[in-house]
Amino acid sequence: MVFAARGAGFGVQCKGCENYCEATLTTNFLIKSTFLSSLVSIARQPSTLPSELNEEFRRALLDFGSMTDDNVSAVDRVLMQRTNGNDPSVIALTVGANAVPLASVTNSAEGSDIPAGVRGDFPELEQADWDAVLRVVTMILTALESEPLLETGPE
Repeated sequence: MVFAARGAGFGVQCKGCENYCEATLTTNFLIKSTFLSSLVSIARQPSTLPSELNEEFRRALLDFGSMTDDNVSAVDRVLMQRTNGNDPSVIALTVGANAVPLASVTNSAEGSDIPAGVRGDFPELEQADWDAVLRVVTMILTALESEPLLETGPE
């Protein structure tokens, strides 16, 4: 596959194809945008029911990443829900029966040694690099969490 600039965007020239398939890139861009939108919807729509957010997240993740066993397993275990953390009105990506925020898990992992599998794939990676990866992932996950809901008064 050859990538080439074409017009205002990029086209993909498929093997054995004389044409640039801008539709493929447009479709991929839309799928990625939908996935990103589902992630950002937690922070933007804290009053939306977590079940609605979960359905959108599940569909978008599987469209973006495909229906592989690891992706299906992940969406079965990771949910957008109210956390069992300091403020139960916060909606976040969580894991486990106790609704542990993913940001808390990666935050806890910060400073840990580089896992053997990662070290094997990226032998040039230094501990400071690994620490930076975990810090950035923690910050991204934290940014996706909703703000606490404010009480508006008695019902």
